[in-house]
Amino acid sequence: MSEIEQPPLKKVKNTVPKMKKMKKEVDPFSQIGTYQQVQEKDIEALLAEQNLTVEEVTNDYALVSKLYKKREKEAVAKYNRYVENVEILAITSQGDGMGLIDSVFENKTKQVIIVPFGLVGDVVNAQIHTTQKMAVIADLVDVIKESSMRDNSLINCKYFGICQGCNYQHTSYDNQMDLKKKTIVNAYKYFAPSIFKGIMDSDKFMDVVQSPNKYKYRTKITPHASLPVILKKNALEAIERNEPIKELPNLGFDKANRHYWRKEHKNDTALHEKNKFGSILDIETCSIATDLINNGLKVSKQKLVKEFPKFKKNQYNVFVREQTTDIEPTLKDIEENHVLPKEDDATKPAFEQIKDQRFRSVTSNQRQTIQEIVCGKKFNFVANEFFQINTSILPLVIDHVLKNSEIDNKEDSKRYLVDAYCGSGFIGICCSDKMERVLGVEVSEQAALSAAENAKLNSIENCKFIAGDAEKIFKEVDTPNELTTVIMDPSRKGSNQGFLKQLSEFKPKKIVYISCNVNTQARDMEYFLKETENGGLYQIDHVTGFDFFPQTHHVESVIVLTKK
Repeated sequence: MSEIEQPPLKKVKNTVPKMKKMKKEVDPFSQIGTYQQVQEKDIEALLAEQNLTVEEVTNDYALVSKLYKKREKEAVAKYNRYVENVEILAITSQGDGMGLIDSVFENKTKQVIIVPFGLVGDVVNAQIHTTQKMAVIADLVDVIKESSMRDNSLINCKYFGICQGCNYQHTSYDNQMDLKKKTIVNAYKYFAPSIFKGIMDSDKFMDVVQSPNKYKYRTKITPHASLPVILKKNALEAIERNEPIKELPNLGFDKANRHYWRKEHKNDTALHEKNKFGSILDIETCSIATDLINNGLKVSKQKLVKEFPKFKKNQYNVFVREQTTDIEPTLKDIEENHVLPKEDDATKPAFEQIKDQRFRSVTSNQRQTIQEIVCGKKFNFVANEFFQINTSILPLVIDHVLKNSEIDNKEDSKRYLVDAYCGSGFIGICCSDKMERVLGVEVSEQAALSAAENAKLNSIENCKFIAGDAEKIFKEVDTPNELTTVIMDPSRKGSNQGFLKQLSEFKPKKIVYISCNVNTQARDMEYFLKETENGGLYQIDHVTGFDFFPQTHHVESVIVLTKK
């Protein structure tokens, strides 16, 4: 029997329609207090002061964008132009100067211009590089007339004025505190209008609490480098020819300004040459990072030089974080990637001895379990997980929380603390000595386990940490509400309506809301006090800022509520 030849298989077109990706529904509440909204509110406030309307300053940004795409440089230059003698009239919530210039669009009167490193009262020259709907963004080129707020002699960093890291080194620390308090006030004005007047009229916006360390406070940095294919190719060819590599990648932070306005920078040809390409500023040291962290940065740069020619990805990220150890680091710790070496001696670990026979060192291992000691308590956590990077101010925050957790009750002296969004258990554990019982609640089971381990590490027996269902977060909270303070410390995106409703139903005697984003905090408080079932039972005691990040525009805010 002869073998029958199999005809070639035909490709059959798949007639089954592909499943369309379901668009994730965006919660409208979560979109209140975004960076873009804050900028728009800042602009609207400036326009109101100058008797201008939004319509008078709106830019045809779609036109400019279209010209960009077509690469019509001459047409774009009309809009991305050099402007002179711009008076800075206000500071945005992001720490940039803001002024007005004549508009180049038909039937428009003015344009809002945003200039980094400008201070109110400055008169500057600037180069516009971006057109948005309500503003144009520019580089600071020259300061023609200096503001009374400006004192360039205070600048502590070689790269201030071009680096994105700091905003305020050129003004006094008292001025920084005033600017940050204004940021908090504006956040409530913008996103909590129904409660703002009451807070303002009763003078409940407190001064910002200063950081004990104004510089050298950051215990973690994450610089990065861009590695274009051509850069790696040229480096490999140089190595093959046994020649030195001519062009090394920049390792540092994003540029905030591409022009050099500081006198020290204008004639620094080495600085210009090193940073003429790309968006990343090459730095050797960061003035707001600790000495150990800066040692780690220099070691990381040495490592980058060796690794980048054969590095597969085009983005090179560096992680450097401080840690506490009970024994002096050794060469073995370097070999196991637990500790970085000294910058000038790769056979010796870099560390500092602190009190209680403990040692501070740095690691680049993001998955390593490390330790911090704050308020006499130990905290173990994975290096790349969240933990505050300015530990010098944390005792002041804990004192503030404890003071504002005090409850007057003649019949019962016991006090209870519910630590919502408890993370690694930091706040609850630090406050445990003054509480009858602490209950930490987290939607993340891993975080709740980590917090429980930290309580055990500190031999604390009155703390319990549970992973709560997001829909029933207070289900297992069994503390008497009239003797309970609830601590809230969510991420930058703030809380949500579901949690705030549950908080209202629980009716704790006190609420202390700590936030790294005052805009979402204001949004949440507006909703809690005005929209939830029992929100009307609460009064605002005060709103206090904490300066976790000196020299930058960032500020943390703590609001305290008491049930009437």
